Amino acid sequence: MPKIVKLERPAEEDATPQPANVMIVYVGVSTLKPAPWNPVRRTTRATLKPLIKRLEEEGFDPFRPILISKDGYIGDGHRRWTAAQLLGMKRVPVVFTDKSIEELWAGNAGARPVSAREWMAVSIIGGVEAPERQQAMIEEMRMVVGDEGMRFLIERGVSPGIWRLTWKAGKYCNRTNNVFLRKTIYWLVKHRMSDKVQNRALSGPEDERIDPRVLVQAIENDLPLRVTWEWGGQAVAS
Repeated sequence: MPKIVKLERPAEEDATPQPANVMIVYVGVSTLKPAPWNPVRRTTRATLKPLIKRLEEEGFDPFRPILISKDGYIGDGHRRWTAAQLLGMKRVPVVFTDKSIEELWAGNAGARPVSAREWMAVSIIGGVEAPERQQAMIEEMRMVVGDEGMRFLIERGVSPGIWRLTWKAGKYCNRTNNVFLRKTIYWLVKHRMSDKVQNRALSGPEDERIDPRVLVQAIENDLPLRVTWEWGGQAVAS
């Protein structure tokens, strides 16, 4: 492995241009290891289509090299690495750093938009703290579903925003205990009820909303909302 080099920055008061001593080397694509928390949804062929086209037309040189952590994982460049593999490239440019994978991720977070789904994955699996607001939601949800539940949600590409919807649904049903909230999260994901609950129970004219008792019944019985539900002889559209 090439020698790890540090990027030495000149003192702020020194305006004299100085070269950065970063070594870019080409390595075999099969020798690189992705971060264990890298979301699979970011590196599917469909999501990489525009990048694959550019790499095919321009090659890898116009792009930033892939950054490798001191323990050998990709800290920045999963999409470029995957696209290169899909194109059959044998080697890609990398920079071996002396930073941990967590440090590389944190540094890269300011260089491009990071989705809420990604933050949840790196927070739970990688131990990298998300921005304050998102981290708060992640921790609250974690207290309800536990680590295993969080991994279940991450594998299904769920955003931490589902916690906000879960809490609103619990308040609407007047049930905010952890047992009901846990059932609500899994119910929303399993039956893909997020849009229906948001649009037909938590918003819109009050006289057209789904009766909260109907919503409780659906969640407790683990059943999706159908065309109509009956409660006390009153039909409620779902």
